[in-house]
Amino acid sequence: MIIKKYSEADYEFHLAIVRASHNSVFYNVMSSIKDIYYYYLEELNRALGITLESVEAHIKVYMSIKNRDASTAVEVLNEAMSGNIIAIEKIKSTETSGTK
Repeated sequence: MIIKKYSEADYEFHLAIVRASHNSVFYNVMSSIKDIYYYYLEELNRALGITLESVEAHIKVYMSIKNRDASTAVEVLNEAMSGNIIAIEKIKSTETSGTK
């Protein structure tokens, strides 16, 4: 239940950023992939868990945007995505080695 609520909040957070950009193309793309993106977030949160690092990253992104510091927001998002990719690869390799 908590994963679902966190994933919903996660999606709404990212949608709010897109909405605040006033970029109608980006907003329409985000809206059109809502189901896929939400599924990705839910599976990511289920696999990796809800971590303090994730919550802190969202706060840092929010504060960066609030302070109009785009470069820090981009840096935090890139670091978070890199961390997610590493964690997903680790999970995949564990699953693969477990089936051999």
